[in-house]
Amino acid sequence: MHDFVIQVWTWLLDEKNRGAALTILGGVIAAIIKGAWELYKHFFAKPPVNPPAKPGQNTTFGNNSPIQQIKTGDISGQGHTVQITNNYGISLEVYEKALKKRTEEIEQELKTAHASEKETLERELAAAQNNAANKNKAHEELIKTLNQTNEKLTSLEGQFTESMIEKAKVSLNKGDTAEAEKLFEETLNRGIKQAKLAAMSAFQLGSIAEQKIEYAKAYSYYKKATELESGNPGYLNEAGIMAATLGRYAEAEPLYKRSLEIWEKSLGPDHPNVAASLSNLAVVYKELGKYAEAEPLFQRAIEIQEKSAEPDHSNVAASLNNLGELFRQQGRYTDAELYYNRAIEIWKKSPGLDHSKVAIGLNNLGSLYLDQHKYSDAEAFCKHSLYINEKHLGSNHPDISTNLNILGQLFRQQGRYTDAEPFYKRALEIRKKSLGPNHPKVAESLNNLGILYFDQRRFNDAEPLCKRSLEIQEKSFGPNYPDSAEALNCMAGIYFFQGRYTEAEPLCKRAIAIMEKTLGTAHPKLVEKYNNCAMLLRKLERETEAVEYERKAKQVKENLEKANKGRSK
Repeated sequence: MHDFVIQVWTWLLDEKNRGAALTILGGVIAAIIKGAWELYKHFFAKPPVNPPAKPGQNTTFGNNSPIQQIKTGDISGQGHTVQITNNYGISLEVYEKALKKRTEEIEQELKTAHASEKETLERELAAAQNNAANKNKAHEELIKTLNQTNEKLTSLEGQFTESMIEKAKVSLNKGDTAEAEKLFEETLNRGIKQAKLAAMSAFQLGSIAEQKIEYAKAYSYYKKATELESGNPGYLNEAGIMAATLGRYAEAEPLYKRSLEIWEKSLGPDHPNVAASLSNLAVVYKELGKYAEAEPLFQRAIEIQEKSAEPDHSNVAASLNNLGELFRQQGRYTDAELYYNRAIEIWKKSPGLDHSKVAIGLNNLGSLYLDQHKYSDAEAFCKHSLYINEKHLGSNHPDISTNLNILGQLFRQQGRYTDAEPFYKRALEIRKKSLGPNHPKVAESLNNLGILYFDQRRFNDAEPLCKRSLEIQEKSFGPNYPDSAEALNCMAGIYFFQGRYTEAEPLCKRAIAIMEKTLGTAHPKLVEKYNNCAMLLRKLERETEAVEYERKAKQVKENLEKANKGRSK
């Protein structure tokens, strides 16, 4: 082979052959341009097949949280991992241009979209922006999907003529998935008569739609694959990931449970895919406020990952970070700090000190120190995280809003209201633009801005923000979501200072009930809530009840002091 290449190169350099060489070179350039054009035309445009009916829209989207979901190594459920065998002539530069085109298409669609379609389009826009910020990884995922599609076309031999399959493969090599999609669609339409092939086709169509950032369509295809082949854990897991991506946590839960059950039986309790399912299910429980159910799943996932993977594997770091976040939200600050630091140390080694994953860990540590009123430490970690994210993601990426939000909270808690307001407002605008107006993260920003105005006694400005925040949270997660307690407490405080004690009481008590149910009766945040309710009850001249709430606050405080002394020994 080496000798052949030398001979070809010598021939091309010979002046006698210059004309022929230029002709060949021109043909090569034309082929590259044609391939790029086909990618523009086909891979990032809508496929020329009838799409499935869109599933019902939901108002949440969980892809911008520090909580991370884990893909499995076996997406087919058959114990096989697709290897990259072909780069398809799609360079990173060509991919970037195509991604920019897709982003512009989504932005144009948003201008004329029906209200029911806007939620999904806004999520897709956020995903396109995220892919642009992480272009190398996104490009690798595209190539993987094209390789997988090429491999699955071979599975259709005997169902279609050789020329039809070859035509689809030739087109695929130019980055054009349309011919392959036609064959998969036709196989899918045969349905139950060829259930396994139809399920594979549905799954592959879902993978293609996911790469095109058409998430509602991808979820519909993935769900169809699970219906046609209900015992395939790979299909169930991917459907669960897409459901969670769209914020449909209640729909993701049974999908993850079923994939976990099948993998445990077929692969054994210590397989990496079992760990992935455990971690993904724990993420869902955390997002739904089911903390007691989430913790043992995270712990078991970490044990499996540390046994089956390298101790410094990124999946181990993700699970450590997720468990640290769970502990922080439960007020278990010492445990949270330990797990956050373990995750950061892994990320510092790989992918490196200046990576966005390290920024996530630093920001989480900043939040932890803020919860403990360690303001100088909190500010240093949060600003370092913001610096890394702005450097790599740009100033308007959704992840930036988390940094801004925590810095706003830091300044508010120190009474630096003028410094806090622009951070809160900027975070709110980024989240509205990238996640849509009904996302829970938007609700969080609205509530934070409302609390800022409440602290300044700007009650007329605060009330509509807290009300809107509560409305979004209840629509997304139901009436007992943990974050709803903060919005309820804000509303109760507004009514208290306005002398509307009767209206404040049910909100105050409901906030406490939610926190006791989801966080337990020993959470440090309950101290403030109990004392606030006691003040309110005294205004209503109900001294006995007020004293009982003060007793609860004192008990929580004493228990926390004892626990902290015990940990420090």
